[in-house]
Amino acid sequence: MDGPIPGDCETGHAVFGVTGHRNLPSSPSLLAQVRAGLSELSEDFGKPSTASVISMLAEGADTFAAEEALARGWSLTALLPLPLATYRSTFSREAVRQLDALVASASRVVEPAGIVAPPECYREAASWMLGECDALLAIWDGSPAGGIGGTADVVRMAKDMGKPVKVVGV
Repeated sequence: MDGPIPGDCETGHAVFGVTGHRNLPSSPSLLAQVRAGLSELSEDFGKPSTASVISMLAEGADTFAAEEALARGWSLTALLPLPLATYRSTFSREAVRQLDALVASASRVVEPAGIVAPPECYREAASWMLGECDALLAIWDGSPAGGIGGTADVVRMAKDMGKPVKVVGV
């Protein structure tokens, strides 16, 4: 992105969606890239007085961005593509603890109004997120989507909607 995005921070608040690969190993380099990506988005939006991140809290990229947002004092919207009990069953035991902690820390938890089975539920959740956010942080290596609602699919949807997309390579 080139410079501040005019008019997007008139309210003093910016909302950033996040998408990325699941099961990324945590590394100082990757976490630094996520921090830098969120910083750049904030700068692009004129350093709003408040900001929030919308995350599906999947293991890996979504979790890294959610934790960084909270560390910055930003609010977190936990966007669950499935009812929480069902969604929890898709996580490893260790990741369930992390998911539960992030859901508890979220200022808002959004669960689906109806039951939509995977993988369509991921695309529906991404569509909702993109409708709510000002820009998207994609923690992505540029590879094709692994399925409906995968990172490449979400990036394409964001671009089709005209949303600014900041890509952090992995």
